[in-house]
Amino acid sequence: MLKDTADGGHEVELEFLSLRMKIDQGGKPVLDYNTAEKTSNPARNPTATAVQKMFQNVIGAKIQYFLDASNQVERLEGADALMSRIAASGHADAIGGFKTMFNEGSLKQMINAEFMPPKPVQPGDTWPVQTDIVMGDLGTMVMDYTYTLTGWEKHGQRTCARLEFQGTMKIKPDAASAPAGLATSVRDGSSSGVSWFDPELGMIIDTTLNQDMNVTLNVPITARGKKSTQTITGLMKQAIAIKLESVK
Repeated sequence: MLKDTADGGHEVELEFLSLRMKIDQGGKPVLDYNTAEKTSNPARNPTATAVQKMFQNVIGAKIQYFLDASNQVERLEGADALMSRIAASGHADAIGGFKTMFNEGSLKQMINAEFMPPKPVQPGDTWPVQTDIVMGDLGTMVMDYTYTLTGWEKHGQRTCARLEFQGTMKIKPDAASAPAGLATSVRDGSSSGVSWFDPELGMIIDTTLNQDMNVTLNVPITARGKKSTQTITGLMKQAIAIKLESVK
């Protein structure tokens, strides 16, 4: 849902319709769950069960964005309600990661217009885009993309610029905010996808995005009065689709 505001900006509503996550650890699948597939097999381990329940709680959540005349996010509403949905799952051990995935910085990035080229471009032209997402205790996710305007095409009922992008991802730790002993690293992180930009609306109306990353997480633990560090490694795959459903 989109409407104009008095200062030339827009108000946009985003609703989570489906979510999918795939995680491999040690070469073995830990989770492959898609809320849009009713036939998804139930998970048999506590972590995967927690992820499934939290994903189900996220479905239907709505975020209100208030954009300025340049389509940059000035503020948003609904993030606290989304966190409450996640917390309602009751899986405290897994909540931290989900709060990072759906924190305000990540939510802003879903529709921000930081991808725009610094000068006019023609089909075939490319330009770099760097995006930073603050992820709380985990640090900052730094994504370096190369965008390409591949041409103009009809997408649904709109004539859009087709933008293809690919790039790398890495974690920049924040020693000041991370608890002692907590460290996260991303190796071989890659991201690619396609967006369709409608110049009439001045915004992206559809995006498909795939991300692969090898994640290593060092977590401080205390067992029987002794402090140690648990190392968790895994291959994470994410498939993300963001689509403008209607304009009012």
